[in-house]
Amino acid sequence: MTASSQTAITEDLHEARDAGGSQIIDEAENVIGAASEQYSGLPFEY
Repeated sequence: MTASSQTAITEDLHEARDAGGSQIIDEAENVIGAASEQYSGLPFEY
C-alpha cells in the first residue's frame, strides 16, 4: 500500500492536467450568478 499526502495527490493531478493541455480553476467567484445567466429558463431553481 502506498500512502500519499493530499498535497502530493493534488500536485499529481495538476501535472496530469497540464500534460493533457487542460485548465484547472482552483478558485472561482460568482459561479452560480454566471450559470444562472447562461441557463435562465431551465426548469430548476438554485
